[in-house]
Amino acid sequence: MEKLNKKSIAVIIASVFLLVASIIILLVFFVFNKDNSEAEYKVLRINADNVILYVGQSLENYFTVSNEDAVITIDVDKNGIVNIDKEKIVALKSGKVNVKLTATYQDTISSDYFSITVLNRDYSFDIRGIENCYYKDSTLYITQNICQFAVDIYDKTGQMLKQPSIKYSCSDSIELQKQLGFYILKADKDGIIEFFEDEINYSFNLKVVCNF
Repeated sequence: MEKLNKKSIAVIIASVFLLVASIIILLVFFVFNKDNSEAEYKVLRINADNVILYVGQSLENYFTVSNEDAVITIDVDKNGIVNIDKEKIVALKSGKVNVKLTATYQDTISSDYFSITVLNRDYSFDIRGIENCYYKDSTLYITQNICQFAVDIYDKTGQMLKQPSIKYSCSDSIELQKQLGFYILKADKDGIIEFFEDEINYSFNLKVVCNF
């Protein structure tokens, strides 16, 4: 009976030891995994690649962030070239913008930098009224029968051509003289001027409206 009791006690002690050891192992495993999970959760990353768009295009899902609960802030070095928020980018006019993305969650911050280049699908032009005229909605409005204006041509990146070889033809109602860097126009009634640049195979029409 004494031997049986000793043997039973030994079995009980061994069982208790195994139980305690199992509990300790489970606790260590749980704490270790919890620490790892918390450590992984604290790693915050935000990433974006450089973007090229044409005027009028838009792009969604342009960045990735490791924690969807993070607060996203966006900083750009130029305004007016794109509309950008955390949902999408909309290209407004040609040019280049540098962007800083910042993700913040609790006391953790991650940032990334990328650029957005916006291109014209073709060359573009602009008319600058100098004297007795103004340009609006693809039309040159002249306020006296003689005026001065300038023509600028831009490439697909939005850079102005320095010395374009512009030629022109006019309606019978319009007299046009090319000066150094500008034009002198004389008109008594509305008409059309066609400009063309042979070197880049680009042309456009300018409507002239007498507003006097």
